[in-house]
Amino acid sequence: MKDIFIKFIYSTTFISSMTLITLGMSGCQMTVNSISSNNSTADDSTGLQGVGVKNYEQIFASMVSATGINPASNNGNLNVYYNTNKPSLPTSNDIQSLQANQLISIMNFASQFCIELINSETNRINFFNGTDFGTTTGTFGAKKYSDLLGSSTQKYTFAEFMLKRFWGEEIAPTVSRQNAINSLVTLSGDLATGFADNNTTLKNAMNGVCAAALGSGPVIYF
Repeated sequence: MKDIFIKFIYSTTFISSMTLITLGMSGCQMTVNSISSNNSTADDSTGLQGVGVKNYEQIFASMVSATGINPASNNGNLNVYYNTNKPSLPTSNDIQSLQANQLISIMNFASQFCIELINSETNRINFFNGTDFGTTTGTFGAKKYSDLLGSSTQKYTFAEFMLKRFWGEEIAPTVSRQNAINSLVTLSGDLATGFADNNTTLKNAMNGVCAAALGSGPVIYF
């Protein structure tokens, strides 16, 4: 579990900060040129003019809306996590005040939502309705990584599905969206490399792709 957690944090943080956040998004009328985990703040470039980052309340509300999860469900786990950790999220809409550690916190929030989304039968079926991922616990629990994400086509279909759910159909230009899908495809393979072909690895890979998409630019910026 420690190994997959470390691999997840490094992989999703890299993809979120270097690929998914680095997008030209026509729907937000913005271009984010560079936000790196090596910088203490967001890049002070002219490409950031007119860009806003959502504050902690807006980020939480956006993730609730995007996943369809009731944060009071499952003993209020998400509400508890939010109330405990919201000081680590942005408090201002000013993109210039965005800190690199806040990007990691956003990814951690996204991961918590995705854990609830994937581990809860109700949430998973509602979200993935009509796909092989939206089946009952008995059916889904018997699936291995190779069953649902083993092929390149399966990885691509899953990545594309996640972006459609979290970004909508046309929020990013074609090239940027395709690059993001390709990055998520790579991530889903990376998170399974070196681990047993079982349901745990499947869920870990799903969680990583889910969190990278949910914590990305089109969700946290406006």
